[in-house]
Amino acid sequence: MRKKIIVLAFIIIFIYSITFISIAQEPSYTNAVISIDSYGIASIKQVIPVNDVSVVNCIGNCLYVLNINTSNVDYYLENNTIVLVPNNFTGNVLLEYISQLAYPNGTIWNVSFSSDINTTVVLPYGAILLSTNPLPIDFNVTSDGRLYFVYMPGNITLSYSYLQSANITNTTGFTSTTPSTAGLHQGISNYALYIIGIILIAIGLLIGYLYFRGPKKGKSLEEKIKYLDDRDRKIVEIIREKGPITPGDLLNQLNIPRSAFYRRINRLKKDGIIEQFEVGGKVYYKLKEGQ
Repeated sequence: MRKKIIVLAFIIIFIYSITFISIAQEPSYTNAVISIDSYGIASIKQVIPVNDVSVVNCIGNCLYVLNINTSNVDYYLENNTIVLVPNNFTGNVLLEYISQLAYPNGTIWNVSFSSDINTTVVLPYGAILLSTNPLPIDFNVTSDGRLYFVYMPGNITLSYSYLQSANITNTTGFTSTTPSTAGLHQGISNYALYIIGIILIAIGLLIGYLYFRGPKKGKSLEEKIKYLDDRDRKIVEIIREKGPITPGDLLNQLNIPRSAFYRRINRLKKDGIIEQFEVGGKVYYKLKEGQ
């Protein structure tokens, strides 16, 4: 929780510190750029070195290959990988494909993937970051007003949401009252944009705090449950009804992905609601003693 608050506060400090600097930045120096739209669909561009048949593990659930920047490399999609077959070609190719990457949970959108190269993630128009693990090595705002974050290789998870006042269909991310909509800087000054950005991210910080603060220690189980969402509450009710239960049996009764299941289990353990124990080498979960 503390890490989530720190990263959001750091974003506010960073934006405030560069108030008089142009925000016309574009992510361009990483080997993969992931641009997410308002439906959770991502356009992914990757630079791939090719000197023989190469198998590229797709980020997210690949829907189709959009483009490859050379006709000397054939490709086909198989089991969520893209196989590149060069024809007397050696060098780097720019591969672009479309994937389902972000999934909603109420008003929160969750992203989780693994990458073995430096990766830039561009959030949708009007989106605010709620949590990220690990912390990005860089972040900024694109020229059309979208937040982006740069990550080192590894497993990456992040969550974001939208503000009710955000215009996520406008190509600039802001509503302009001037006749021209050619650029972000028309009809509104950089200073005003930064003030708006600070206000939006400050509200995002508050939303993130309220969403992730969870139950306070020392309260009864029923009081703690008040802070849980429906799926966490369902986990508690199943354990209360069934008694000690294995992870596999519990997961079979929940319609959620395995990664999301273990994130929820870890959060419930951390909040002192359930505990883990082993019998004969098998792991079980139960409500914490005294609950």
